[in-house]
Amino acid sequence: MFFIDTVDKLVDQEAPGETAPPDIVKAYHVKLVAAARYRSIAVAFLKRADRKAYGDLWTELENQHTRGDDQYPIDLTAAYNLLLNY
Repeated sequence: MFFIDTVDKLVDQEAPGETAPPDIVKAYHVKLVAAARYRSIAVAFLKRADRKAYGDLWTELENQHTRGDDQYPIDLTAAYNLLLNY
C-alpha cells in the first residue's frame, strides 16, 4: 500500500545504524508509526469523500501511484486541502 511505501522511504533515509542507542531506535519507531497513522487517516478521509464529486480525483491518485508518482496526501490537512482545491 502507498502509506507503507512512504514509511519504507523514511526507513531507508533516516534509519539509525545498528549501533544506535535504544532510545534513538525507539524514537525513530514512534516517528514511523505516527507517519503511517497520519497517512492512513488522510486516505480514509479521501475514501469517504463523495464519489460523484471526487471519484475522478481518486482515480487520478491511484493511477499516479501505479506509475510510481505517489501524490496521496500525507496528513488530514493535506487531504482536506486536496478536496477543497479539486
